[in-house]
This record gives sequence, C-alpha cells and structure tokens, in this order.
Amino acid sequence: QEINASKNLSSGRTDVSGKKKNLPNVLTKSLDSKLIREPVTSAEFESYLDSLACFAIEYYDNPTAYNVTPDVKPGFLYNKMPKNCPQNPEPFKTILDDLKNQIVSGLTHWQHPNFFAYYPIGRSYPDILADFITSALTVIGVSWDSCPALAELEHAMVNWVGRALGIPEAFLFQVSF
Repeated sequence: QEINASKNLSSGRTDVSGKKKNLPNVLTKSLDSKLIREPVTSAEFESYLDSLACFAIEYYDNPTAYNVTPDVKPGFLYNKMPKNCPQNPEPFKTILDDLKNQIVSGLTHWQHPNFFAYYPIGRSYPDILADFITSALTVIGVSWDSCPALAELEHAMVNWVGRALGIPEAFLFQVSF
C-alpha cells in the first residue's frame, strides 16, 4: 500500500490501539524546499569554515584553557536544552557560541598536558585537514568495488607503515594489478 507522506504527516498517525495521534508541530509544517535543497550556501559554508578554523586554532593553541575534566554534574547540559527542537534553523553564530560556552566546558580535554588517562590521541593540523577531506568526500571504502582509490590508498599506507616497522613482507598486502 502506497502512502502519501505529506498527507500522512499532516493528518497525524494512528498508534497501535488505532487512536489518532498528532505529530509535533515542527513535523507538520511545510518547509521551504530551497532550504531543504541548500540549507547552507557555498559562501556561507566558506564563512562557517573560517569561523571553525579560528575556533580550532584557538582551542589547539590553548590546551590548558580548561580543566582536564569538567566540574559538572549529570544533567548540566541536558537540562539547559530546549524540550523541543527549534522551529527554524539556528544562526551559525548561535551554534558556535553554544559550542564554545556550553559544550566545550563540559568535555574531558584529552589534549590537555595534564591528561594522563587512557592514551594520547592524535591531534594535529594534518589530522584535522585529513578528517575534513574525509567528511567532504563522504566515501565508504569497505571493498575495492565500493571505492577503488580508497582501497588502494589504504593498502599502500598500511604497507608503508609495515615496512617502516620492519614487518616481514608476508604480513603486508600482496597486490598485483
């Protein structure tokens, strides 16, 4: 049975007992199709990246700006959050301010020089750039068929590391193209 999704959303749905239940208002409002197709323009994206780069540099250059572990109690953030999602998109500046003022202060800062638990995490500008490239490309390399370049790059990189560590060739990727 084919269901008209927009009709289904606007008229509500039924629960298991057959009673009609209304969906939250935010789900029943019609959204601007341009906003759905392009929630952020390329110019905005570039501007937001500049802001995030400044944020990352400031955080990276000041690892002791925060305590290693936050002095917070359970619910410190959750109880500040609105009960329902916003009806409209939040301005990026608001999101960045929330990140700086609400989120970062509640993190355990693994790059702090006094963080001695677990193990160090790689964090360098090349790491951040590589993560950005990975996110921008949005490829999944589960096999050669799914993404040939990623599979072959992985084989080459693993072999480089293996050879640098003196691992015998028998344990490295054996490929012939």
